[in-house]
Amino acid sequence: MIFSDLMKMFICIIVMFYMNWHLSMIVVIAIPILVYITRIFQRKMQVAFEEVRTQVANMNTFIQERVTGMKIVQLFNREEIEYEKFKEINNKHKQCLD
Repeated sequence: MIFSDLMKMFICIIVMFYMNWHLSMIVVIAIPILVYITRIFQRKMQVAFEEVRTQVANMNTFIQERVTGMKIVQLFNREEIEYEKFKEINNKHKQCLD
């Protein structure tokens, strides 16, 4: 699959040079710049998405534990306390998205 994609790119570049070599040179020169900018963007987004995934995992864990133990939460009349904890976790998640 990688080989076929590389062949397609190579053929496209050959056709581009055949049609208009001036414009093709501009495109070929711009490709490394675009690859570099994409790498920088990818690294920055990876850090941001890791934080979002962590916060979502925390929220999902909290919700699953509370739904599973709903009878115990109700038995000890802790609905308000658990709701406040949920709001705190949810606010952390929102801050992470901003």
